[in-house]
This record gives sequence, structure tokens and C-alpha cells, in this order.
Amino acid sequence: MADSEDEKLKETNSGVEKEGDIEEVAEFAEDVEDALKEEDVDEKTVEEFDKWRPRKEDSITDMEDKTVDSAVRKEKELEEDLPGVKEGINEVEKEAEKAERKIVDQKRPPGRELENMVKGVFSPLLYVLTKALEFVEINIYKRLMLKFNDLYFSSEEVFADLRRKRSGKYDLNISIKDDEKRDSLKEDVKNPDN
Repeated sequence: MADSEDEKLKETNSGVEKEGDIEEVAEFAEDVEDALKEEDVDEKTVEEFDKWRPRKEDSITDMEDKTVDSAVRKEKELEEDLPGVKEGINEVEKEAEKAERKIVDQKRPPGRELENMVKGVFSPLLYVLTKALEFVEINIYKRLMLKFNDLYFSSEEVFADLRRKRSGKYDLNISIKDDEKRDSLKEDVKNPDN
């Protein structure tokens, strides 16, 4: 990096920060991604950061959309832990049949089957509610949250936020939780060609 570039790169207690136009910040974000790979940061985190990071051709609207997508993707991970509506309904039907057989055969009361039916009904309902809330969440992020907050990326290991200044310049701040990885990242982005 040239001397003028070094002046725009700052070390912080939690990582590194770069100020510049979108091209400079995009190049810095690419260097950060390469450094994250070198530091053996979780592959999924690197992949998610790659989807979020600014590109030279990105507008502020593009970055807003990427921030919303990143936040909603994390919510979808919760959704993936829930059985789908169809699977849940099939499970309820199976448990209902078992309960009916026990009653008809005059065996013990169908307690466990009824309990499983309730659980089976709850999961699809929760799934449908999650889908409906996702729509609301996207609109809240776009219309309200992003108007008053920085654009950001967040994972277990890495946090990044992008601010647009009144001057039209950008400020990209990268924070790393792990001390060793943070120190190595600082060195890697200061000397990206090494």
C-alpha cells in the first residue's frame, strides 16, 4: 500500500478500520477476506463475509440489501431447525392413528401419542409464523433500522460495519474476537502482498 493508503488504514483495539471511497474500501474488504482465509477463520464465516462485503460497483442501496440478506439468512438458520409444514402434519397424522388404535384396542391411554400430536402441530405453526415474520422483519430492516444504523456483518468470529460519511467517503471497521487472529489480521491487511 502507498503511504497515503496507510494513513487511511487504522488499527483499533478490536481490529482494523479503513476510510476511503467505495473502490478503496472494496479493495480493503477483499484483503480482509484473504486474511480471514489465511487465519483459518470458519469457512462459513468467510463465505458469508464474501457475500456481504462491498464491491467497487456497489451503491449504498446494494449494501443495504446485502445487510438485510445477511441478517435474514441468520434467521433462516433457525427456520431450518424446524420441520417443514408437510412433515409436521404427516407426523401429527401418524400419532393420531396410534392414539386411535390404542383407544380402539382398549390398551393404555394414548398419552405419549397425544403429546407428540401437540408437538407436531406446534412446529408447523411456528414455521408458518416464522415465514410471516420474515416479511415483516425485512421491511423493518430496510425502512427503519438501516436508516439509523451502520451497515453491518456479524458472525461468531467477525464483526464488520460500514458507515457512509457526509463527505461521501466510507469507513469500514473490522473487528475480530480472537486476539491471535486479530493481531495476524492487522499484519496481513497492512502487508497484503506478503
